[in-house]
Amino acid sequence: MENPKQEIPSIITTLTSTTSTTELSDTVTRYFTQDVKFIHPICLANSRAEILGIYQWYRIMSPATKSKVLSVMYDPDLNVLVVEIVQWFRARIRPFAPAPARLITRLTLRKIEGLHYIYCQEDFYHTTDLVALIAPYLVLFVWLILKIASLLSNLSAWLFKKAGITGGGLEGGDIALTGLKEGLGLSRVQLEHPIIPRTQAHSKSQKDYPTSVMAVDGEPPQAITRTKAGTLVSE
Repeated sequence: MENPKQEIPSIITTLTSTTSTTELSDTVTRYFTQDVKFIHPICLANSRAEILGIYQWYRIMSPATKSKVLSVMYDPDLNVLVVEIVQWFRARIRPFAPAPARLITRLTLRKIEGLHYIYCQEDFYHTTDLVALIAPYLVLFVWLILKIASLLSNLSAWLFKKAGITGGGLEGGDIALTGLKEGLGLSRVQLEHPIIPRTQAHSKSQKDYPTSVMAVDGEPPQAITRTKAGTLVSE
C-alpha cells in the first residue's frame, strides 16, 4: 500500500465479501507479508498461507457475507491502522437472518521498499458482537449474563462500602469485619476466638492472675505469671 488509510477500506471489503477465489488469493499475496500473524478470538495464524486458508473457509461458510468500514485511524509513527468494521455473516446452514456484528481490527504494517504491508492483524470483538456473528439467537442470553455480572459487581461494591473498604486491597482488614457486621445488622454477633495483640494479652494475664517468684537452677528468683491456659511466663 502506498497510502494505507485510503486503500485499506477496499482491501477489507475484498477480503470479507469477494466471491472470486483468484481475487481473494491475489489480495492476500499482494498486501500481507509472508510471515504475517493473524490473531482472532477463535483462531490463530502465523503465515500468509494459513491466513489465506482462513479467509477461504470464511467465504465458503458464508458466501453472502457483507461488511462495511465505519472508520479508519492511521498512526504513521507506529505504522498502525485501527479500523472499525461492521459485518453481516450468514452461514449456509443457518436459517436465521444475519445480525450486524461490530469489530475493531488493528493492523500492524511493515514498510518494505517504500510500500506498506500487513504484518499483523488482530481482531477484537465485544462478547455480544462475537455471539451475533456465530449464533445471533443467543445474543439476548449473553446480554442477560453480562447484566447479572454487572448487578453482582454493584452489590459487592455496596457491601464493601458498608464494611468501610473502599480501596487499598487488604488494608483495613482488621476493622472490615466489624463494619460488614454493622452494615448487615449483625453487630451482636461475636467472634468465637477474638484476636488481641500479644502485648495486650500479656498485660491482661499479668493483671488477672497471681504472680509468684521462682528460682531456677540457682539463678536469681524470677517473677512468674500463670496465664489462664496454665502457661508460665517469666517476667
